[in-house]
Amino acid sequence: MRSALVGRPMEHFDAHHLVGRPPTVGRIVESVEVVRRHLRVTWDDGVVLDSRLRSGGRWCLYRTEQPWQYSYRSMRASIHNRDFLAVCFGDVDVETYRLPDRRRHPCFGRPGPALARHTDCDLDIVNRILTYPDPDGLVRDVVIDQRVVRGLGNVDRSELLWTLGWHPSARVMELGIDAVHTLVDAIAQRVGSRDRLAVYGRTGRACSRCHTMIESMPVAPHGQL
Repeated sequence: MRSALVGRPMEHFDAHHLVGRPPTVGRIVESVEVVRRHLRVTWDDGVVLDSRLRSGGRWCLYRTEQPWQYSYRSMRASIHNRDFLAVCFGDVDVETYRLPDRRRHPCFGRPGPALARHTDCDLDIVNRILTYPDPDGLVRDVVIDQRVVRGLGNVDRSELLWTLGWHPSARVMELGIDAVHTLVDAIAQRVGSRDRLAVYGRTGRACSRCHTMIESMPVAPHGQL
């Protein structure tokens, strides 16, 4: 069953008396595990199908278009991909839930240090950026993530990116340790210069550095850059 499901996108799901929301069509099966009387199927979005097999309950694997050994009425759940069908029959409790996962819950974690100018917290902020749980995270979002450093907002990140000359789509995984130190230094310097705005709120005006027109872009749900 593992070799038939794992790594393949699900094309159809069916269940009788399912507790919870059905898995999403198109998601890829990550694992199939058996723990005592439970068989659990996990998809790549963190959804788990947990089937508790009672007396007479069982999972059967079929190829597409192959006739079933048992009737449709006795079916409790079925997972279809292009080549195979995994079908659960008999006395089985079937439910779905979502796994807690640091990568899938971006607000998970303790808050970072409070914003201060050139303090001992600088190294802590560097480490939090280098070990950020989402390597695909954008720098523009990381700098206002309260797990990294507290006190920065949308105005600050716009000014930071302009000061550094970084594109709003720059990713954390693209930053080396020197670039991270440069970013943290810019954060510290930002504390004492919040009364001076170079780009925020100046859309349509000339940039003081390159003299081209300043443009803004939506980055919902966190405002604009």
